[in-house]
Amino acid sequence: LLAQSRAAEIFPGRRKAPRFRPLTFGQVVDRYIENVMLTKQRKADGSISDYVANELYRLDQIVTYFGASAVVKHTAKWAAIAEFNHSLLRRMTQESANRLLSLHRAVLNKAYEWGETETPPYVRLNRSKPHKNRYLTREEETRLIAACPRMLQEFVVFMLDSGARLTEAMSLTWRDVDLTRKPRAAAHFTKTKNGETRSVPLPKRGTRVLRRLSKTRGGLDSLVFSELARKTIYTKYGDVYCRKGERIPLCNYQLLWRRVRRSIGL
Repeated sequence: LLAQSRAAEIFPGRRKAPRFRPLTFGQVVDRYIENVMLTKQRKADGSISDYVANELYRLDQIVTYFGASAVVKHTAKWAAIAEFNHSLLRRMTQESANRLLSLHRAVLNKAYEWGETETPPYVRLNRSKPHKNRYLTREEETRLIAACPRMLQEFVVFMLDSGARLTEAMSLTWRDVDLTRKPRAAAHFTKTKNGETRSVPLPKRGTRVLRRLSKTRGGLDSLVFSELARKTIYTKYGDVYCRKGERIPLCNYQLLWRRVRRSIGL
């Protein structure tokens, strides 16, 4: 106070320093996107990863619920979080709700780090039953593969033999496949959940699948698992996404997968 009064005597016409203006919840989310989400590893073409795209979609849902102009500390209150969780559980599973709650907690942790909240956030996740480990018997695996259409059959065999996650197999390119490796061919997964490259030696069956697919492959950067477009496909903006006969990522594989499982009772 003495320093301020002394400064006022020396500089009588000087204005007081502006007070700290807290950020809105929307501004905190924007800063989180810029400083956290957009700094994560990108695809080879420079675009954001599928993981980041999904997180941005979830952030949009969180901001839509609380409102971009909301006071940050109000979104961190237990009652507000409990009501948010209640609204999520009315339209999605506990696991899906927990993803949004975890992301909201991450944003609030950053807000605390930036001085926008006085205390660290407390976001309690929903308790869900632990997943049971389920292994296919040899007979079940044989029935599963036989029930798949050819387009899906090779993909399922590769998933069984490599243990790859869905996104890892869908994004695998021929640059990441080494069919000349000894004693066994290998697949190198570069777009993994933790961002670290993982190499997996393949058994003979998985290797045969890749050798068969390599006969019709495109360039090194083309996808291993793809299909021919049955017609010219346009984006919602009217631009050509691909022309008839060009290779595109597998379509409707989730729907086919559910049908196959249902047909054999798995």
